[in-house]
Amino acid sequence: MTKNIVIPQNQPLTQSDLHTLHSYGISEHFDNQPRNRFQIQNSFQIDSKKPTPAFSPQLTEQKTPTFRPQNGVSQKIQPSTTASNPIALLLEEFKKDIKQCSSISELQQTLLAHNKLPLCLTATQPVVGHGDLNSPIVFIGEAPGEEEDLEGKPFVGKAGKLLTAVLDSVNINREKIFITNTVPWRPPGNRIPTSIEINFFKPFIHRLLQIIKPKVIVTLGGTATSGLCTVKSGIVSMRGKIIFCNLDTLEINSEYLDIKEQNTLTKVLEYTNQGNPIIIPTYHPSYLIRSPGQKKHAWSDMITLKKVLDTLQFF
Repeated sequence: MTKNIVIPQNQPLTQSDLHTLHSYGISEHFDNQPRNRFQIQNSFQIDSKKPTPAFSPQLTEQKTPTFRPQNGVSQKIQPSTTASNPIALLLEEFKKDIKQCSSISELQQTLLAHNKLPLCLTATQPVVGHGDLNSPIVFIGEAPGEEEDLEGKPFVGKAGKLLTAVLDSVNINREKIFITNTVPWRPPGNRIPTSIEINFFKPFIHRLLQIIKPKVIVTLGGTATSGLCTVKSGIVSMRGKIIFCNLDTLEINSEYLDIKEQNTLTKVLEYTNQGNPIIIPTYHPSYLIRSPGQKKHAWSDMITLKKVLDTLQFF
């Protein structure tokens, strides 16, 4: 037997009414007659006939405070860009201290002293780098992973094992090179470093290269390539080329040379003899693990590296 439920119209439902509806499995309430709610007058509409309040707050543009010295000449006080931006203030202090570093150990101590970034609070320790400090070759990755963060050495996980295998394939002893990262602190969850983090630690990687003075720099992945020197192209279009850069400023030459072009190795020899390094971009080992079909391109880049090393008579 069906029981009729009578819901009073134009009256609010009481708590008892709601319990009754819920006991019958009713979870939604609809009116018996349709109503166009768009035609219902807004009860909160402001009456234009009402007088305007005596005080009406207005949104006004904040003016730069003016300082009037004793000579009567007004001067506007310019707001400080670093005072309102804590990251910029930290960066200025970091740049000042990093320029004073003359060794890898001093770089390590400076990184430990400047650990106010949120990135530093979630990592165990900074990973400066590992390898031969007198090596003419420096490999630069993206950022430390979980295993690198715990051991304090770069490329000790799966990507590191693949990197070692790639180096062995072209007869390059890993212990004879120096390996580092664009960002020395591990990002949470091994995420890609943000542009703010990359730009913040540029003084670190620049100073490290000035201390080691390499002849050849191999950047592993797009983050390392764009983080080291300003390039607008991605790693897909940059790999297979040789980039000339200034060691002091890391400004790059607008001309990228393909290894297949004639006289490329001759230009490499002339440029490195002037005290400036070359950059060889290639794929990051982690990317090669995810996309094994791209290993053939990384192998081609290693052949390029080997030709350059033979030309420069390294190893």
